[in-house]
Amino acid sequence: MSEHVPGPQFAFLFTDIEASSVKWLRYTGSMHSALERHDAILRSSIEENDGRVFKTTGDAFFGAFPDARTALAAALKAQRGIGAADWEDVDGLAVRMAVHHGPASERDGDYFGPALNRCARLLALAYGEQILLDQSTARTLEHEFDDVAFPQVGLNPLDDPNVEEAVHQVVAADLRQDFPPLPDPRAVPNNLPQSLPSIVGREREVDAIQAALERSRWVTLTGIGGIGKTRLALEVAAVLGNARRGRETAKSLRKKMKDGVWLVELASTTDGKLIPAAVAGAMDIELSGARPPLAELIDRLKARSALLLLDNCEHLLGAAAQFGDALMAACPRIMVLATSQDFVGVAEEIAIRISELSLPDETATTAEAVQRSSAVQLFVARAISADPEFELTDRDAPAAARICRALDGIALAIEMAAARVPMFGVTGVANRLDDRFRELAGGGGDRPKRHQTLRAAIDWSHDLLTKRDRLVLRRAGAFAGSFSLDDAIAVIADDDVEEVDVIHALAELVRRSLMVRDRSRIEPRYRLLQTVLAYARDKLDGAGELGDVEHRQLLRVGVVVEEAYSRALDLPDAVLRESYEADLPNIRAALDRGFAGADIPAAMQIAGAAQPLFASMGLLAEARERLDLAASHTADADSATAARVCFSLGLALGFSHPARACEMLEKAEPFYRSRVGTELAQLLVMDGRLSQVVAGREARSRTLLEEARPLVESSGVKRLLGHFYRGMGNQLMADGDTAEAVAMMRRSQQAFEDAGADGAATTVSTSLGYVLWASGDLDAAIGQCREVLASLRAQPFIDSTVLGFVLGNLGGMLTERGDLEDAASSFSEAAPLLRDPWQIWVVFDHVARFYAAAGLLEDAARASGFTDRSYREHAAARQPNEARVHRSVAELLDAAFAPETIARFKAEGAGMSTDDAVALAAATASVLTTSQS
Repeated sequence: MSEHVPGPQFAFLFTDIEASSVKWLRYTGSMHSALERHDAILRSSIEENDGRVFKTTGDAFFGAFPDARTALAAALKAQRGIGAADWEDVDGLAVRMAVHHGPASERDGDYFGPALNRCARLLALAYGEQILLDQSTARTLEHEFDDVAFPQVGLNPLDDPNVEEAVHQVVAADLRQDFPPLPDPRAVPNNLPQSLPSIVGREREVDAIQAALERSRWVTLTGIGGIGKTRLALEVAAVLGNARRGRETAKSLRKKMKDGVWLVELASTTDGKLIPAAVAGAMDIELSGARPPLAELIDRLKARSALLLLDNCEHLLGAAAQFGDALMAACPRIMVLATSQDFVGVAEEIAIRISELSLPDETATTAEAVQRSSAVQLFVARAISADPEFELTDRDAPAAARICRALDGIALAIEMAAARVPMFGVTGVANRLDDRFRELAGGGGDRPKRHQTLRAAIDWSHDLLTKRDRLVLRRAGAFAGSFSLDDAIAVIADDDVEEVDVIHALAELVRRSLMVRDRSRIEPRYRLLQTVLAYARDKLDGAGELGDVEHRQLLRVGVVVEEAYSRALDLPDAVLRESYEADLPNIRAALDRGFAGADIPAAMQIAGAAQPLFASMGLLAEARERLDLAASHTADADSATAARVCFSLGLALGFSHPARACEMLEKAEPFYRSRVGTELAQLLVMDGRLSQVVAGREARSRTLLEEARPLVESSGVKRLLGHFYRGMGNQLMADGDTAEAVAMMRRSQQAFEDAGADGAATTVSTSLGYVLWASGDLDAAIGQCREVLASLRAQPFIDSTVLGFVLGNLGGMLTERGDLEDAASSFSEAAPLLRDPWQIWVVFDHVARFYAAAGLLEDAARASGFTDRSYREHAAARQPNEARVHRSVAELLDAAFAPETIARFKAEGAGMSTDDAVALAAATASVLTTSQS
């Protein structure tokens, strides 16, 4: 054991967690408990080895010991304890450590002196899981531990810039040993900023850029203004110029730039002829002026090995390309990392497009979940910079995600938004983003002028465009979502810009990163980022063109939805969605504008034609709302438009509002009878099917279906056949022929499957279960219902109403079988899905039967009273299963109560609101628990 040196000599152990700030961003909740476990291991390891924890800051520990041996023993125990612990909840935990002994003075429980500074420098060199020692401490300990070695692994610069000290690593069999080399203490010459904010969410890009520099001497980072090109280039340059640790590529590249890494800012250089002078100034090279600047600069650089960072070349592309070609040809050891909104055009250039930061998933709602995206990580990091006490909570997480989505993952915009958090809070910033160009202003500081406001950043890009490209950009602001080339030509082209100009302009805007081209579809589509879209609309409004171009976009949407409408009966659901779902934002915008007064007739035409598309995406509630608005204008519309609106509204209302749906279809019927075709066949079939559940229309149902038969069969349209067979199956069930009804439902299901009508095939499976229930095969009916539920839950678009009906029917079946616990679960899930007052009552006979089976006859009577009132109000006829269940509940009530008591309870039920009914259905599980206890 080493002899303890009395007096001002102490040994110190310093530790901290590698990349802890990133882990706090990604695993905010888990890091609290992880840090508690980490702290316990460190504290016990230090104290059990005669040490004292004299300070902690964040996750860093500072321990003092009487000698180097006890300090290293504590470090080994702590490193082994951390290695044995489970850190899966924070994706691993790596702690770096340094041990040093030397002179220090103790005062008020703290320590001061050069020994602490030396230990801190050693810790800064270490990697996670590594223990480093200075040379003197290693020599002191080389015979103290039999199973530990202390090889030299690098050098540590001391206070004298010409003096370095050997650094040693602690090597033991049960500790990690395969660490990268320590950084070179001699950074290459550079003029890079001394202080840069941490880079967040761009680690892959940094690696990709370094790899590109290994392959080519000229690499250009491209992307929209504010996306983070300059910050990325500076990060790469700093890694290379300052020898930051942790990147193997950096070590090999630094050998190629012994003469330095130099930032050349070109934003303020307005004449391309001045590029050589800007480079010379950045490298502190004096040009004599006796020769052309480019020739003299090249002569001075021929023998040098250096990296030039040419920042913001987009406004000097031609001159930058000429400069680059000359430089690359004459200076074989010069490398260039350029930033530009477009590639420069140098012969051996590799262009890397910098994309937006990743955005949180739409389903992410917690702080931990949203911070898996690099955009939110950056937002949080910059919010902490503005307010060190800031912490993203679950309450604010959705607002942070909304901010980052609204700003398209553009780093500059996110940083500006985060700077407003101390003033407005996260939700306040999110609520103010509609006026983003006014709100995201200021923020001067060290930013170049073009980045001091969000508008200035985009102005910089806009001002580099030709007149033609500016016109196309601003007119693209009329689109609310992505658009096809045909859409663009229809909306943008006119006397001022020809079709071919639109095509070329779109390509140029994509090249300059002001527009995004989506190649994932058969036909490429284009879109503006939300921030650029807001800017383009401002420009469109300022040019006095907003109303005119928006109206062209509205008319173009009319053409698109008419095409979708004409194909809807023949296309499989998946193909219809794939072909037109990208148009949905534009359809919604056109409807909003049209009904706001821009063009109500055109909006009515769009609403009527869009119904099949909305239905294919499970958006029937939205379709009903928009068609209701359209129907309010039918008195002033032409007969074709009015008929289409009524027809589509009838289809959208369907079995959720059967009486009104039939009313709408009857209004449309005269027009379609005047032009016999598939639309008339569809109208007759749907009116026939709906009439089966509307009181007093049962006979009409038979008549309509029989009239529709020859039209449907001659059309050969599988989807129509499916609806027809389903209507006939319901008719057969009502007649008591359940065996034939089952067969007809199976024919309907097959027709829908052949048509690719996935949604209809699923709902007819629901009808099949209902018919099996009516036939008395309860087990088969329950099995069918559960199969439908599994299918519904697996579909990309779930119609909540259909899901609610299936769950309600399943609850009724399970009640009949006596499985009250499972029935309660089904009713509880169904209730909120059927909150619409035109829907909840449909399953309420089964809710009444459940309460009766649970022995709660008063609630059963109330539920029955609500159901009776609902059937009267909706002019609906009970179907076989509901009629049978209703009779059974009535018999139970008659046996338990006097007639006047039943009447009183039913009157209470008849007075229930929809919310009361939903609550009663949802309470089945808790009520069952209470009754059983």
